[in-house]
Amino acid sequence: MIKKLILIMLAIQVFNNAHASETYDYNIKKTGDWITGCSQGPYKSCTSVALIGDKKLENPITMYVTRTYFGRTTIGFSNFDYRGGRPVIIKIDGKTIHELELRKDFSSRGRDTPVAISDENIVKESIIPIAKGRVLTVHKYDGTLYGYVSLNGSYAALVELDRQQGLRGFDTAFLLKGNKKFIPEDQGVSADRVAVNVVRNSTRIPTPTDNYIRKNHHSDVFCDEGKPYSRLRKDVIKSSSVSKTILVQINCGGDALNTLYKIYVGERSENTSWNFKRARFKDKSDGELKPLPYLPNIYVSNINGARIESSSWLRKQRDCGLEDNYYWDPYTLEGYDGEVVFEFISRYSMPVCASAKKWIRVL
Repeated sequence: MIKKLILIMLAIQVFNNAHASETYDYNIKKTGDWITGCSQGPYKSCTSVALIGDKKLENPITMYVTRTYFGRTTIGFSNFDYRGGRPVIIKIDGKTIHELELRKDFSSRGRDTPVAISDENIVKESIIPIAKGRVLTVHKYDGTLYGYVSLNGSYAALVELDRQQGLRGFDTAFLLKGNKKFIPEDQGVSADRVAVNVVRNSTRIPTPTDNYIRKNHHSDVFCDEGKPYSRLRKDVIKSSSVSKTILVQINCGGDALNTLYKIYVGERSENTSWNFKRARFKDKSDGELKPLPYLPNIYVSNINGARIESSSWLRKQRDCGLEDNYYWDPYTLEGYDGEVVFEFISRYSMPVCASAKKWIRVL
């Protein structure tokens, strides 16, 4: 009898641990090995991520489920070396549920492009097995293991995703399904801009050297308290045969985790010399145009102008923290009199340091 009672108590403890929840900023919730959050506002895009953690287990994989406000659902994977061209075998608790080829998920945040199940019908068929399973494994076509995903907490995570998107009782819910018909309202929902790189490097106007910038514009690009910078980076963000615009990133130091940068814009046409000034950013809350004191850990990509990713990391593995994205589009933005102004477009968060490659969009 005592032995039976102990087993019951252990089972209750395991159940409670598996479903205990923690809440973080932006209403991100962790349940078991999964974490769930949504973008803010009425038109929410939500994501649930299976965390890896620091346990030295064999071949862990990051898996995520994302659903946009309009109902587009993606099941994606990262943290494993899949190069396409061959199908993979997906099993839950040892039972094969799919054999299919994965596709690149270019809608995902960051520089690491994960792979995803592209067939919407297969995605829908997979939700219930994922919610009810314990372990998902991904295998090569010959049966060799790519890696595993813990499904501990997946049911509670997908319920939370339904709840935060307000889909309880609607036909499009994952688990809180009902008979109500969900009809999305198209009210100009904002999304990350995606464009083709059209930057051309002008041969008639050379990009200035680091020494040229230091020698001719040192008074404008000091760090705090007159402290001169030691390093800088340059990216061409607009170029033609008669003009060039560059983004200059001044390294102002930092700590072991985060390096702080001041951002300057340099412009020159055929008949002028280089002119440098602090880049201005459009604040999301009040729309005010202003320079930002510093941006941490920046990465610049040229897509029809410039996109800046700025990340604040919580540890050296760079798997947790906040990431803000700003965008300047010289071809469509109006009202700035030709000035380079970066608009805030999105924020991603991962409050739990657990080797997750997929972060959650919160703004």
